[in-house]
This record gives sequence, structure tokens and C-alpha cells, in this order.
Amino acid sequence: MRLWTKLKARTLATKWVVILAGACVISASAAHAAPALSGQININTAQVDELALLPGIGAKKAEAIVVARQEKPFATADDLLEIKGIGPKMLEALRPYVKVDGDSDLHAMASDSAQASAASVQP
Repeated sequence: MRLWTKLKARTLATKWVVILAGACVISASAAHAAPALSGQININTAQVDELALLPGIGAKKAEAIVVARQEKPFATADDLLEIKGIGPKMLEALRPYVKVDGDSDLHAMASDSAQASAASVQP
């Protein structure tokens, strides 16, 4: 009976450590979540670092967008489907933030929930 109690206590302690570690990972990943966006970006004139603000667009896809538009400027947002790694789902996520003419006015805003999660992460 005594051995069983020790094993049960050890198992419970292990579960609490796993749960606490998982909570830290979730809080840390929420703190690094993509910022909320406001406005639109002109994909025919934006720089790589500006394009990388878009959801799902990293440095490589941003560079591919710049190279593609140098060959032929984008006529519509649908032309982004020609970029490797951008499919219909990603295009729908990008559509509210992209345009093909006019000035860019896209701004990244830190969301309240991301700020709260960052504040709750402790070293």
C-alpha cells in the first residue's frame, strides 16, 4: 500500500509539472502572436518588410511577391495565387489587407489580449 501511495504522489506531481509547463508555453506563444492589422497594403509598391506584416507571409513569400510584380504588376489580389505557397485559403485571409493601387496604409497594432498574455509571462 505504501509503494502505491508513493507512485500515485509521483504521478500527480509529474502531471502538475506538465500542466504548468504547458501553461507557460501557451502564454509565451500567445505573446508572440501576430499583431492585429488595420488598413491595406499596396502589393505593387510595398517593400519586403511591409509585406511580411501580412498574415502567413514571411520573408521568402514577401520576396517572391516583389520578384513577381517586377515581372508583371498585379492587376488584382487574385494574382497572388501565382506565388508559391499562397493558395485560396491564404488569399482569403490576405484579401482584406491587400490592394493593387493607391497608397498603403497598413498598420500593425498590438492586440489587448497579446499585451495581457505578455504581461502574464514570468521568467
